[in-house]
Amino acid sequence: MAWAAMTNGPRVWEERPLPIAVFMPGSVARENAIRSLERAKLPFRTSYESPSLLGLLSMVEAGLAVAPLARCAIPAQLSMLGRSHGLPDLPPLELILARSTKSKRPPCDFLADQLMEDLQRQTGQAGDA
Repeated sequence: MAWAAMTNGPRVWEERPLPIAVFMPGSVARENAIRSLERAKLPFRTSYESPSLLGLLSMVEAGLAVAPLARCAIPAQLSMLGRSHGLPDLPPLELILARSTKSKRPPCDFLADQLMEDLQRQTGQAGDA
């Protein structure tokens, strides 16, 4: 995971309290981000909550907040920020793709294989298939 921000506008990552855009309560990404900010004793405020990635991206692209996102979900127009920008490191986000070994559906198997390959390519990490 990384902090996503629009770097060609207001430097919102320098504001205190830090404005963050996060998924709704219950999200592991949200909990990890808040825990990281609290450990770093970095004051923050939840400026936006959304159940959707597009909602978070709209706030970040407008320069109104930073958002903790999976690296593979950060589009090219946004920057990944970290310690050098005064933000705490975020722990990796574990993704699990469960599928039956008894599946007799080649299209489903193909989709699962494509998802795994794409995630491995984007993250540079291999997982158990």
